[in-house]
Amino acid sequence: MHMKIKTLALCLASLLPAFASANDQTSLHDRLTLEEGMSMISNGLYFEKTQSGESYVATNADGRRALAARVRAVDAQMKQAATGLRLDPARTNALLGILEAPQAKGSMNREGNCGAARVFANASSSNGTSANASAVNGLDFSPVTPTANYAEAYTDLIFNSSTGTGYTAAQAQAYEANSCYSGAYSSVTCPGASSPAVVAWAVSRRNLPRCSM
Repeated sequence: MHMKIKTLALCLASLLPAFASANDQTSLHDRLTLEEGMSMISNGLYFEKTQSGESYVATNADGRRALAARVRAVDAQMKQAATGLRLDPARTNALLGILEAPQAKGSMNREGNCGAARVFANASSSNGTSANASAVNGLDFSPVTPTANYAEAYTDLIFNSSTGTGYTAAQAQAYEANSCYSGAYSSVTCPGASSPAVVAWAVSRRNLPRCSM
């Protein structure tokens, strides 16, 4: 399994969880270093810096722990900086939960509010092969609050995402029969807010030797 995140300056601009079967660590190492131009900076953790930011890939448990430490370090640096920029707390906590959780979490359903609007985020993952996510303003008065809805779902080789506003739900699905890992993430953000009102995430692993953590 490998997880890749990108940072922009000191800001986690986007989370791209791209899980892959990593039973052949030598092949994965060669692909990351020779084909993608990354450098291994510790056991299981690879790094690349470009003009647009930084990318990290974690390929094993040690790498995920190191990546979690890096996320916490960036978060701490930004809190101390005078720029006023901050990491999205809900998204950061979701990422850390994936990196540090001792066991996969198969589903999550969350409800919250944007003023009078009732908003919902759902995520589910099964057997490392399928994932579903949705986010929506599900109950509101007129005019409908224009919430920002986001959903993503991924397997080893598939990544799908979608967005919606207000009553228009964001929905994403992914399925891959031979996948080892699958995950989903969804969120609803109130108008003008810097972080989501609700977040849901889920990950699962297939119970096969080649899919070991």
